[in-house]
Amino acid sequence: MGEIRPLIFKDHRNREIWIRSAEPEDAKGVIRYTKDQQDRFEYMISRSWEVNLDVKYEKEYIEAHTQGQNAVMILALHGERVVGLTNFIGGMKQRISHDGEVGISVASDYQGAGIGRCMMEAFLSWASENPTLKRVTLHVMGNNLRAIALYRSLGFVVEGRRRGAVVFETGRVEDLIMMGLILEKGRDLIERNGKKWTDAKES
Repeated sequence: MGEIRPLIFKDHRNREIWIRSAEPEDAKGVIRYTKDQQDRFEYMISRSWEVNLDVKYEKEYIEAHTQGQNAVMILALHGERVVGLTNFIGGMKQRISHDGEVGISVASDYQGAGIGRCMMEAFLSWASENPTLKRVTLHVMGNNLRAIALYRSLGFVVEGRRRGAVVFETGRVEDLIMMGLILEKGRDLIERNGKKWTDAKES
């Protein structure tokens, strides 16, 4: 099942952040977050008018992640507000089912507080316990140096560069960097880095 164990941690600004799997009931909050990110965040590929932001569709999309073994959607929440999202889908064909692509974003006013790292640690802990997965792939814009540094610190290495892959409305061009990680089975990054999983229910 595409679900992580939930956890609570204090970010660098002493805010209590929940990290847990998305549920169909989160659809409206996910849509609000996604639309805001796509309209405001420089490093998003899609724009809000290019994707389906229908509540019914989003509920089905989240449910597919929770039901599938090779996919997961993880949310970071501050109170009831979605402030971060991690999405992973594994390969659909047998020969590439051991690999998949992960994407992560954090709300602009919550960046630099350790939330992205915690979400990635939770995701990689889940992935390391998945019997199918052996590696993880991601793409990141070449000018997103903070994200690249985070991924490197988690063990990702650069595997390629797609030159001029992103063209902004202004005509500005950026490269896309492909990074990959060979998974270490049983690698619980949450406990290894001093955080704790929790069985508590969100209040």
